[in-house]
Amino acid sequence: MAGARVIVCNTMDPFVTGGSELFAARLTDELNRAGHRATQVTFPFRLRKFHQYFLAQATLPWETLNLTGFADVVIPLRFPTWLVQHPNKVVYLNHQLRIAYDLFDAPHGIRSTPDTLAARDYVRACDTRLSEAKKLFAVSRNVAARLQHFNGMEAELLYHGLPLEGRHRRGEYGDYVLSIGRLVSMKRLDLLIRAMALTTTPVRCLIGGQGREQAALEALIASLGVAEKVHLLGWTSEDDLIDLYSGALGVYYAPVDEDYGLVTLEAFQSAKPVLTATDSGGVLEFVADGVNGFILPPEPAAFAMAIDQLYLDRRLARTMGEAGADAVRHVSWANCISRLSESF
Repeated sequence: MAGARVIVCNTMDPFVTGGSELFAARLTDELNRAGHRATQVTFPFRLRKFHQYFLAQATLPWETLNLTGFADVVIPLRFPTWLVQHPNKVVYLNHQLRIAYDLFDAPHGIRSTPDTLAARDYVRACDTRLSEAKKLFAVSRNVAARLQHFNGMEAELLYHGLPLEGRHRRGEYGDYVLSIGRLVSMKRLDLLIRAMALTTTPVRCLIGGQGREQAALEALIASLGVAEKVHLLGWTSEDDLIDLYSGALGVYYAPVDEDYGLVTLEAFQSAKPVLTATDSGGVLEFVADGVNGFILPPEPAAFAMAIDQLYLDRRLARTMGEAGADAVRHVSWANCISRLSESF
């Protein structure tokens, strides 16, 4: 539908900006650039406790929101936005509530109790409403596979572009490994810091981002005596982010079973190799071991060896980085919006 009125439905954690928020904002902008009339509708979403009572409070605004007549199509992005009332839902699945699925009774997730079991079942019941979608897309194979495994639903793969698409640039291969993202346990920045303690070259590590693990990471840096090698940068501006990627030796991104992983594409569009782990999920859809990066067991010694290898062989870093840039040439907002618009 040419010039469709589109409402992008997303949740927000007030005063926090991460990949999901940047994705929603750029998606809205790109829809407008393509000739549609797009805007966002958001509600705060932060669970005080994984309990059915608090989940019901969080889902109520979406269950009672009727956008029929306000737009031609709505695009829900993550739980529980697909509960919104509208006859033409095109879900672009960015995140399910993973603590009700693969992170239930698992490390980095939630422990099984009678209360959390009831909460899990509540979330899964809400997610049956995904079947109301006229079209169901997923941002990665990993997200689509999880939906198929737990919910028995199929979603079409549709990679989207980057928040700063077109601004990333190639630069020199400097003396530091870069990490960008929220400081939370599932990003496994402790693994990176422990690896840095085992490196034998003068390589440095720069970590950009904010989050609840900051104090713990600062303490780890101090206890390992790597304060001269590892630096927590805190929040970084867009301009600084571009510069950091451009000058990096390589990029560390080894989260636990990531859904998509914008950092991977940001690194590759900057022609930098990516160091990731065998269990990092969506990252593995782009990284080929020994070709455009390293896929390693999540052990500090393995990462330390790879970091030192890149430091000692800048030609290898450049070759891998250029291969990474080639691997993501097909990922763009233009391709994403064109395919998404066909479903309106």
